[in-house]
Amino acid sequence: MENGELVHHTLGDGKFNHFSNMYREITVAQTNLTPEHAVEEIDRVLRACWNEKRPVHIHLPIDVYNKPINKPAEPILHKPILNNKETLDKMLLHAISKINSAKKSIILADFEVDRFHAKEYLYQFVEKTGFPIATLSMGKGIFPEKHPQFIGIYTGDIKTVFMSISYKCDLTD
Repeated sequence: MENGELVHHTLGDGKFNHFSNMYREITVAQTNLTPEHAVEEIDRVLRACWNEKRPVHIHLPIDVYNKPINKPAEPILHKPILNNKETLDKMLLHAISKINSAKKSIILADFEVDRFHAKEYLYQFVEKTGFPIATLSMGKGIFPEKHPQFIGIYTGDIKTVFMSISYKCDLTD
């Protein structure tokens, strides 16, 4: 409270960190901007958003929003760090072995395919393998529903989906 009046962005108790604490529970990164660190903090939080594909929270206090800041010294996104090629090769060989030994396989895709910009890779994989594909409801639209290999959208209990799939196919990894 200021002079007996409620202040915005509090819960009426004059404490300004309630909302930041709430956002901490549902975001991958948060910041409370200051003129001294605005550039670095904005870039840090946006990088986390891009890399994790999850929400972030940037608090811009009213006494900071119109302060001048320096232009970033480098691009916000650096070249991606390449994963260990040896580990990726082992994982790929394991996946290929599992796929080749399966008699009945199915692809179950969801929204992460879109978040990681992999729709074209999914489409190519379905085309090359000939496997049937289904999506979960959050993944609706990530694969053409008129495609002959598309078998539907699962909207029910996830346990039921996996039990149903496991009875119909021998590869669920």
